[in-house]
Amino acid sequence: MATFNVRHCRGLDDRVDPSRTAAVIEATGASIVALQELDRSVPRSGSVDQVSLLEDRLGMQMHFCPTLGIGSGEYGIALAGPSLVAVERERLPGAELDPEPRWAVWARSEGTTYLCTHLSTHRGAKRLQLNALAGIARKLSPPLVVLGDLNQTGRCLGPLRAAGLRGDGRRHLTHSAAWPRHQIDWILVRGGRIARAWTLATHASDHRPLAATLEV
Repeated sequence: MATFNVRHCRGLDDRVDPSRTAAVIEATGASIVALQELDRSVPRSGSVDQVSLLEDRLGMQMHFCPTLGIGSGEYGIALAGPSLVAVERERLPGAELDPEPRWAVWARSEGTTYLCTHLSTHRGAKRLQLNALAGIARKLSPPLVVLGDLNQTGRCLGPLRAAGLRGDGRRHLTHSAAWPRHQIDWILVRGGRIARAWTLATHASDHRPLAATLEV
């Protein structure tokens, strides 16, 4: 499994290249992928439907959750995999502090629930969203995996830890991609164990993807 903030497939060279993004996702070897900052028919990224393009290139079913309208297009998060079922989504709080809507989307695959999200950069909104995310997690049956760009370091993840979610106990620097200094992208598990986690060096986005193997 992997999580990757793709920055609408815009690399550090300022070039929008969904094929390059797809190649990075393929290099993780993941069968379940959480993606953030995808564009669908947005002019800034050439009005390309990045969701359909990545779906075709990766051979994965893409469950796209649009969070924001941009011009005639949409921007949002997605959960991708070959056999995801019972897809649900929920809007997270914090709209009064951050005008960008934030959502969580989750689905089951082979008995495990995978939840994708992208939290705010605003401190107060993040706090509300973390608590809401922990509340969702408590209602979902394990094994449960939370994947996404949480926009904060490990010391701020108390509500998720209180809900029983754990990483592998190591720091995996994901931001920024060229000279990563922080981990703000996370894979957290309840009802299983992360056997191994790693990042991939890339210039395809301003984040590095985080990948992991799960033991249930």
